[in-house]
Amino acid sequence: MIFWVVFRSTSGAEAYAMVATVLQTAHKRGPDALGTLIQALGSTLDPNLLPQPP
Repeated sequence: MIFWVVFRSTSGAEAYAMVATVLQTAHKRGPDALGTLIQALGSTLDPNLLPQPP
């Protein structure tokens, strides 16, 4: 699946590329993609920004 995304800054494009790479690798290896992203970002990820169950 190909997505076309327009970025307003180089740093935004680089951040997207990093997250997309982690998620694609996690998907190929089979583990939970969100769990892998949380592990990759560690303490820099604010859990309050994640979707909460109803």
